[in-house]
Amino acid sequence: EVIGTLRNLENRGARARLTISVDRLEGRFGGAVPDTVRVTIAGGSVGDLAVGDRMALRAVLRPPGRATHPHGFDFRRWAWFKQLGATGYAIGTPRILGVSEGITFETGLHVVRRSIADRILAAVPGEAGDVAVAVITGDRGGVSEDTLNAMRDSGLAHLLAISGLHLGLVAATIFFLVRMLFALSESLALY
Repeated sequence: EVIGTLRNLENRGARARLTISVDRLEGRFGGAVPDTVRVTIAGGSVGDLAVGDRMALRAVLRPPGRATHPHGFDFRRWAWFKQLGATGYAIGTPRILGVSEGITFETGLHVVRRSIADRILAAVPGEAGDVAVAVITGDRGGVSEDTLNAMRDSGLAHLLAISGLHLGLVAATIFFLVRMLFALSESLALY
């Protein structure tokens, strides 16, 4: 059983991925207890769970795996830099032990991203809204596998990889650059 604070919640369609800051692990766990674990759970099992909540969850955990072939992607190395000590899957539904009282920067950022996604989905329903949410906030949970495959085949999948912050920085840079250029001309600035 993992007891800790929910640090991140990623909806991925039929399942969700929880990143939990561990307070205590109950059960057999040889060696040092990891500070952070990532658990996959059925999407419908999340319920009212929100980032910042204290929670308890039964899960099967294992250390991050090594590269499957020489010079391949080394998940263990990636997890070390992310301070991720174990990964696994949930058994059952999580229990909320306490609702978040204070808003940390991380919690506030997650709330802002979620509210942006909700407003986008209200304005643009369906698959188009899910793609817009993925490009703007980085939450790819609503995008169907067929759409992801179509984007990979057309060479546009990189838009989802650089989504959110990177796309926002590029858009802000272009906006302010164009605004400054327009301000150089008195007639453009006035009209």
